[in-house]
Amino acid sequence: MDINARDVERLRDIAGDKYVSVECLDWDDSAGAIPSLAALCARVPDLVQAKFPALWPAFKVCVDARKAEFERLGDDIVDRLSRPDCGYALAQAKAEGWLRTTLPRR
Repeated sequence: MDINARDVERLRDIAGDKYVSVECLDWDDSAGAIPSLAALCARVPDLVQAKFPALWPAFKVCVDARKAEFERLGDDIVDRLSRPDCGYALAQAKAEGWLRTTLPRR
């Protein structure tokens, strides 16, 4: 199922109401692009092999052929998701909105 930009924004709005950050690992359709999810999967090869044994050989060939790119993209995603401020801007904006609504100027 495809998730369009409107769906992503709605999902972020719903998650924001619960003070949860949402990270969309979008699939890049451009030729030669490595999908973000594939880069994350490349970081846990034992799990991929165990869960998807039929797909494992082809996946391993792809990862081995572009190992440095998979590693760089995987590192970038993990760094982004593990930043201390991940979700901070969302929480700050929601808290500010709550304060302005709850404690209006008189």
